[in-house]
Amino acid sequence: MSAIATRPDTTNFEFLKLDWDLKVQYYDRAKYVEDFYVQGDFAKVIEQADLFENAIFNSNLLKEPTMKYSTGNEQEDALIRLRVIYQALKQIAINAGQPVNNEFENPISESIYQPNERKMIYIQTADNASGNWDVYAGSEKIGETTADNSSNPLDFQANSEFLRSQANMRIRSYMTTSGVPFTIDWAELAYRPQDKLNPWFGDKDVHEVLRRSNFKKNEDVEGNEW
Repeated sequence: MSAIATRPDTTNFEFLKLDWDLKVQYYDRAKYVEDFYVQGDFAKVIEQADLFENAIFNSNLLKEPTMKYSTGNEQEDALIRLRVIYQALKQIAINAGQPVNNEFENPISESIYQPNERKMIYIQTADNASGNWDVYAGSEKIGETTADNSSNPLDFQANSEFLRSQANMRIRSYMTTSGVPFTIDWAELAYRPQDKLNPWFGDKDVHEVLRRSNFKKNEDVEGNEW
């Protein structure tokens, strides 16, 4: 399976799923173009976005195609083409009676790649296949660490192999000395793009949400994160 296939949703085109006809006609192709952008294949974005826009125009759903120009930066040009597709499909959706509540966003958030802020959350449990670690049964540990840099944006997708390997290194630094085998259940960036003021959070924030949801700490296990 390709890395791009692990990306189940889009940043900008989920509104197309709310109408069956729009989903069937446009969603897969819109995702196809946006996935190339996330993958970093900006030339492919420009090529496919132009073809997509022309197909929409030829179907008499656009009054006229957008004037093409270059900024001299391929990534910026690709983002402009992606925005044009968003605007065209947004107008088609509105004309079909389907409201569109999301604004266009860069599918690759620049703040995710700032070296000092790549905080991540991981969830682990003890591997009790041997039957020697019953005390951990039913318990999950939510911890945090920071992810190393990577030039591949797909490495920062939720539960990617890259993030799982980062969590693995962190867990091994303390679990190996205790002798407790472990399994990583989940790993993702501790990042909320919708929170513009404070997008990054920590494991204590997750613990608090669980506490308010009446999840109980395992008192038989040492540490505050189980």
